[in-house]
Amino acid sequence: SSAMVPRPAVRPRSPRQWKPGCSAIMCIRGQQFRGGDGIVAKGVENSLRNVGRLGKQGMKETNREIIDIMVGCK
Repeated sequence: SSAMVPRPAVRPRSPRQWKPGCSAIMCIRGQQFRGGDGIVAKGVENSLRNVGRLGKQGMKETNREIIDIMVGCK
């Protein structure tokens, strides 16, 4: 049985277009995020819970502003 290799969601057209992201650069430098660094918590589930909270609670005011802009308020 051959191992499944994950593919990137979007493939660049050529190798020159690929640019490493923040996490890739950190990995190359031997750095990593640890629990307590910003929204990163101990354990994947806790970090995902924080991301969900950010999306749900943190975006409420942003959503109001977007709606106000769309309907021409303020």
